[in-house]
Amino acid sequence: MKITTYIHVLAIGVTLSWSSSVLAQTTMPLSLDTAIARAMENNWQVKKVNAQMGMAKSDLMQANQAFLPNINISETFVTTTDPLNVFGIKLKQQVVTAADFNPDLLNNPDAINNFTTRISVEQPLLNFDAFAGRGAAASAVKASELNLQWTKNLIALKTKSLYFNLQLASKQKEVLESSLIALQENQKVAQNMFDEGLIQKVNLLDMDLRINGIETKLLETENQINNTTLELSHFLGLDITTQIIPTDTIQDYTLVNIETANKNISTTRSDIQALEFQLKASNRMLNSSKMGFLPRLNAFGSYEWNEDRAFGTFANNYMLGARLEWDIFKGGKNIGKMQKMKHQHNMMQITYDEKISDSKRKLIKVKQQIDLSKKHVALSKKAVEQSEEAYKIKSDRYAEGLEKTSDLLLAENVMLNKQLMALQSINFYQQLIFNLELLLEQDLIKK
Repeated sequence: MKITTYIHVLAIGVTLSWSSSVLAQTTMPLSLDTAIARAMENNWQVKKVNAQMGMAKSDLMQANQAFLPNINISETFVTTTDPLNVFGIKLKQQVVTAADFNPDLLNNPDAINNFTTRISVEQPLLNFDAFAGRGAAASAVKASELNLQWTKNLIALKTKSLYFNLQLASKQKEVLESSLIALQENQKVAQNMFDEGLIQKVNLLDMDLRINGIETKLLETENQINNTTLELSHFLGLDITTQIIPTDTIQDYTLVNIETANKNISTTRSDIQALEFQLKASNRMLNSSKMGFLPRLNAFGSYEWNEDRAFGTFANNYMLGARLEWDIFKGGKNIGKMQKMKHQHNMMQITYDEKISDSKRKLIKVKQQIDLSKKHVALSKKAVEQSEEAYKIKSDRYAEGLEKTSDLLLAENVMLNKQLMALQSINFYQQLIFNLELLLEQDLIKK
């Protein structure tokens, strides 16, 4: 009695918990286009790549030092009794008098205070290594923009995959529910036949077991729907309690003309172009390291005011000049840097060539899979029609007492499996089409 009571209380608790969780969920009908748009805006990976692109643009801004001036404003205070500096400060302040040439004052001057207000400018003229470095930064920015485009393509592919996996699970649930309804009708027939003594108890039990099996598959399918919904909500940046209801079906996306698809991988594909710009960037960095052996020419100038008070503007002077620098040898640092850039460039070239080869391999493989999958879809549809017809015949004969329960259940099992396999084959075919679109970066589907 206690055990029964505990089970009853537990069942009530589970039911209330499930009911509260359902009430807390937000139902959202969602089309595929809307799902992709949300993914482009809210997906975590897209946000990360956007941040990386921002960093690349910041590097380019820093590289503008190759030709933009460096301007500095400063205010400096000093107080000194150093004879040389004291006389120099008086000259800068334009306060030197004949008395200041007295040897006693020159050798033992009083302390003097000075405020120097200075504006200084440095202008690069010929910095070959910096110019090449800026070109590398510009190529890196272009590569990051193309990487963002390719990332969005990958996100779109993943969104399509999750969206139609959810739709597939929902369709499987519908098939199972239809099968359960049909079995329950046959169970009523079996019960009547058993009551009339036309079949044995074991036949009725077989029917009950089959119904229990379908109900178990329904629970598994509902769990699959919940897991896929959770993953899709997270992927789209939605609240994870959102219950997504797909409004598009996979059948709307199966009309594809493979003949219009590109025959080969295009080097203008965004990820391949991104690698190409990365290759250019590494080549420019190599050139920059080589140009580090060349001299650099920079102009400089300053304008300053010197007084015994801050920010005074009475005594002023300026200085203009140019500086030619040439690092002949820096302990092997330049040589080592150039060798490293050379190896990095070679590595990038290998990566680029590998990407082209791997993309061609994937394209051939996907096209072969599509050809086979298309035939499999046609065969699975035909098998569904045949199994449904066979089940209908056996179901009608069973109602008339002309078929065994085991034969009816076998026909129902075959029909159910064929229906589920047909859904899976259509989904698999469509996922291959989505992959082909990604590899070709070309829209192939027309609804």
